[in-house]
Amino acid sequence: MRTGTHHGLTLVLDTNIDEYYCGSTSSPGFKVVLEGYSILTKNERELSCNGHV
Repeated sequence: MRTGTHHGLTLVLDTNIDEYYCGSTSSPGFKVVLEGYSILTKNERELSCNGHV
């Protein structure tokens, strides 16, 4: 596995800011939950089984 902006997770968050804001403050923001993050691709599983990850 590699790190960096071209090898990691990229999210594009496109919302209508008039419809979303943080309820406890008056500032906009996002909360993101990643589920299943530990799921590896077939190639990553093979690497981790061989002790390379």
